[in-house]
Amino acid sequence: MANTHDMILRTALELFNTQGSRTVTTNHIAKGCGISPGNLYYHFKNKEEIIRTLYNRMVQEWDGHVATFTVFDMSAFAKIIEHSNAIFRRYRFIHNELYALCQNDPELDEINRRRLQIKKATVHTMIELMIEHEGFEPLDKKTLEFLVDTVLMFAIFWLPYQEMTAPDSTKEASLDVIKVLIERFLNKGP
Repeated sequence: MANTHDMILRTALELFNTQGSRTVTTNHIAKGCGISPGNLYYHFKNKEEIIRTLYNRMVQEWDGHVATFTVFDMSAFAKIIEHSNAIFRRYRFIHNELYALCQNDPELDEINRRRLQIKKATVHTMIELMIEHEGFEPLDKKTLEFLVDTVLMFAIFWLPYQEMTAPDSTKEASLDVIKVLIERFLNKGP
């Protein structure tokens, strides 16, 4: 049972990443798994449930990685961004289609909205701790919030942007760009 469940998720992820979730049906997923549609529906009610499950797995991977850090400095931040890039690539259809997916699935939209609030608080804490550990000058509340929002917008939309502007690029530039963003906001203390 668990193997079929996981096989459905692996197949769906591959199909969604290569063809986009709009064109892939549960019948395509079942065929890709070599199972009947009825067997697929035994494990998942519909395509939206498969997408929500993949979204939650992506979130768990990110949370699990971030939880391994006890100190947040520039080195830790760079490792988190590197790992995030790998996760975003593995679940790239989610990042490429997130807005449309949320518009089509109110349950995913609510999950994503809650998740963005958690992620915003996490990035806020990470930047505050990085300021403390790296000896940067503290930021006023408004500037800190602007930096957090900018980092999040960049992280969420970098992959779709990169695929639109340089679809064949294998270079991952997001770490470099985020470093520039942070360096523009943060100054070393006296």
